[in-house]
Amino acid sequence: MCDNPFAEVTNSGCEVIYDGCPKTITQGIWWPRTKFNLPAAVPCPKGSVGAAIRHCDVERGWLEPDLYNCTSPPFVELNIALDSLERNETELNTIMEKKLAHQLRDITEATGRLYGNDLQIAERLLSRLLTFETQQSGFGLTATQDAHFNENILQGCSVLLGPGTSGLWRALAQNQNHLLGGGPAELTELLEQYSKNLAQNMKLTYLNPVALVSPNIVMNLDRVENHTHVRRRFPRYQSTVFRGQALWDPYTHVILPPAALVPQRQQQQLSWKEKERSEKEPSAPQSAASAPANVSANHTKEYTAARRSVSLTDQPITIVILLIYRSLGAALPPKYHADRRGVRLPRHPVMNSPVVTISVYNNQTFVGGHLDQPILLEFKLLETANRSKPLCVQWNHSSPHDIGGCWTVRDCIVVYRNTSHVRCQCQRLGTFGVLMDSSHREQLEGDLETLALVTYSSLCISMLALLLTVLVLSCLRGLKSNTRSIHSNTAAAIFLSELVYLLGVNQTEQQ
Repeated sequence: MCDNPFAEVTNSGCEVIYDGCPKTITQGIWWPRTKFNLPAAVPCPKGSVGAAIRHCDVERGWLEPDLYNCTSPPFVELNIALDSLERNETELNTIMEKKLAHQLRDITEATGRLYGNDLQIAERLLSRLLTFETQQSGFGLTATQDAHFNENILQGCSVLLGPGTSGLWRALAQNQNHLLGGGPAELTELLEQYSKNLAQNMKLTYLNPVALVSPNIVMNLDRVENHTHVRRRFPRYQSTVFRGQALWDPYTHVILPPAALVPQRQQQQLSWKEKERSEKEPSAPQSAASAPANVSANHTKEYTAARRSVSLTDQPITIVILLIYRSLGAALPPKYHADRRGVRLPRHPVMNSPVVTISVYNNQTFVGGHLDQPILLEFKLLETANRSKPLCVQWNHSSPHDIGGCWTVRDCIVVYRNTSHVRCQCQRLGTFGVLMDSSHREQLEGDLETLALVTYSSLCISMLALLLTVLVLSCLRGLKSNTRSIHSNTAAAIFLSELVYLLGVNQTEQQ
């Protein structure tokens, strides 16, 4: 490579090309010499198919290569099956769902580097699979027939929403031809809807609670049967369902109040039922008399226990749905709105926490709207250096401000923070994260101490020397020379300027 971006490596050294961009190698591709304001199209890197494009700019030379149209060979085969589904040549059913989900997981895990077309094909397929599953019910759900289906779907989503794909998502959003998918926001919304559909059918299909940990997503459907008047912390990583799985963030939690688990009206109904049951509970002889005639006295106790169990099963169960995304904040569109008075958005906003989606299914409905008691969310920050001014934000899928959704600060406040953790308090359920300022103004404490030491010691030495200079020159008034007075006044002026700086260097509240 040459230092000059317009120079080309030759046998005799670096030679500047004056009418275009030089021949060079970038990202494993040889780019030919190209005239200004023209694009260069070459085959994609080895192991992929398609054309890579790079533009030659008059001012900046070569721009970044565009490998968006490159496709890995396994995704070419997957795209053939997807096109057949989209043209209705193949019917999508449970068997096909199982096959495609397993195939997608194998391909995404085996592909070391995803290109733009790979991402788009996988997103279209996942969107179609999840949409189909949200329309199923009971034993029509593929998860009731394939024990690994949820894991396969989650692994596919984990690869697409990983930390290395945020640049591809941005290119996808800028691509004018992208009309088939909605990006990471729509994908996460479909995953949330599918999780809710699983929760709705959990009791009917006897599905076990879901606790899956993929490299970038945690999916947890937790059943809460004992309704108590205490706050509950989720996910419950100490439970047996998470045993044997490697946790990448055991610190991010959601603390739900009783009002979120059981609405106030239902709590009153449950307490009334318990009271009526205790008042009507018969004694042992009465229970024997009230038992059916074909039940003997020896089986009275068993009959009473069975009757109690039936009454308990009639009670509605509560299912907590939790999705934790490791790096979703970087993939979602960077759109923010401060729709609460007195709140300012950071000048350099960046999402600096995992993204948490929380829902509660109870009594055949989902808890929604403004909660009587707020929920608490505990986040571990992704970065601690050069991060300041945390804001708790909620993702709004259907924002009137922006098509495709945006982050909003409404209904959430910061109640605690330290150097590595932030605690948020929110008045409704939804999708949450921590927005921070990525300004580099905050330096490490050691650097600040060193800078202060150098500043104060140097200024003190300088001011002492200047003061001595002024005193010495003042003692030489007998010398009738303009040079003496010029030097004396200059030294006094510099002394006063350094004194003002020394007194004002820490008065940063005065802008």
